[in-house]
Order: sequence, then C-alpha cells, then structure tokens
Amino acid sequence: GLKRFNDFRIMVVTDHYTPISVKTHTREPVPFAMYSTDGNRSGIPGGFNEKTAKKGIHIKEGFRLIERLIG
Repeated sequence: GLKRFNDFRIMVVTDHYTPISVKTHTREPVPFAMYSTDGNRSGIPGGFNEKTAKKGIHIKEGFRLIERLIG
C-alpha cells in the first residue's frame, strides 16, 4: 500500500533487548531499521538483530531516535 505515496519513511524498532539466555530485559543496544524513499537509510548494517546492533549506530537517549525518522 505504500507504493501510492511519493515520499515516506518507516522505522522498525524493538522496545527492549531481551536475551533468551537471561529471560529479562537488559541494557544492551536495541536494534532498529529505517527506510526512506529519499534514500536516507540508517540503522544496523548487516541485519536487524541484537548481535549487529552492538556494531551499529548508538543513540544514548532513546527519544532522539525519532529525530532520525522525522528529521
């Protein structure tokens, strides 16, 4: 359905890092992926998972993530 829009951005993000091995939330980086029709793509290179999140873009204040989406 998004093909009918000329310009859009979409972001996929989890709310917490929750490793199966500890079965609770931890303070590890949370992965996100973003796509924009204007070619502005950012997020985790190499996939959308906790392992690659450690190597990707780190944003200490979670509320700043929305600035990447609407900025």
